[in-house]
Amino acid sequence: MSLKKVAENSEKFFCEKCDYSCSKKSDFNKHLLTRKHKNGDFFTFIEQKSRQKIPEKNEVLESFGCKYCNKTYKIRNSLWYHEKRCGDKKVANNIDTLTNLVLEVVQNNNELQKHNSELQKQNKEFQTKMIDTFSNVIVNQNNCVVNNINSNNKTSFNLHFFLNEKCKNASNLSDFMNSIELSIDDLENVGKLGYVDGISNIIINKLKEMDVYSRPIHCADSKREIIYIKENDVWTKEDTENQRLRKSIKEVSFKNCRNFHLFKEKHPDCVKSDSVHSDHYLKIVSESIGGKGGQDITNNENKIIKKIAREMYIDKSKFAMLGF
Repeated sequence: MSLKKVAENSEKFFCEKCDYSCSKKSDFNKHLLTRKHKNGDFFTFIEQKSRQKIPEKNEVLESFGCKYCNKTYKIRNSLWYHEKRCGDKKVANNIDTLTNLVLEVVQNNNELQKHNSELQKQNKEFQTKMIDTFSNVIVNQNNCVVNNINSNNKTSFNLHFFLNEKCKNASNLSDFMNSIELSIDDLENVGKLGYVDGISNIIINKLKEMDVYSRPIHCADSKREIIYIKENDVWTKEDTENQRLRKSIKEVSFKNCRNFHLFKEKHPDCVKSDSVHSDHYLKIVSESIGGKGGQDITNNENKIIKKIAREMYIDKSKFAMLGF
């Protein structure tokens, strides 16, 4: 409790706590003994030099505001006492706020760590699945490779066995050529189709009339024209010049030319320039000897050999399935 002694024409006494003033000290002492005043915590007696002025009517005293809660007081000492308690409360509130913030951060951090742990677990599971899947793929691929190898071993084609065992009774090339008999239809087809296609058709058609295992000609590689020919009861690989095939092509071409008389017998007037069969006869003769304009016979023979190789190609997959 603070007590102030103030003077205005006469000495006055003022109780700040009770907001009580008087001019006599005896009256002031009586006030101090009252129940109202005794319920206070302290009082202060201040002489006239240190007292505050009692406000006159309509006069406004200076107020003092709390820096923590903005509550105002008329007396600075009351403000000081209030700020001490209010400041402690403010600090406590700040501590509580900071504590709650720290707890929230810790909780969020724990949740983040838990989430990261779950992600790591999921990532590990994913890696394990990928490893298992990759391992299965490798195993399956290895099995496929092994199966393919085994399948290839089982279905591999044995050319030597095919020629010498399955085709051991095949005709010799010379016997085959001697057996070819040509007709006027073959002669006219050469004139119509041309030398290459006409002669090729004669040889290929005669070969296809025979059983596969009786043919004297087989091709192992049509792209590189690797051809095997049976002659003197022996299968041998044709040389790079294909000399035996070229000889056979010339023989067929010669046989065809020997049938010119058949056309003349059928159309006697073909030798006359004004005959409707004259141009046809000249076309047949020209193509049968290799084509008009002196075409390269060797080049034409190469084309015929290519056609024969393609048609006489051994289907290895087909015969391999049969166990050759």
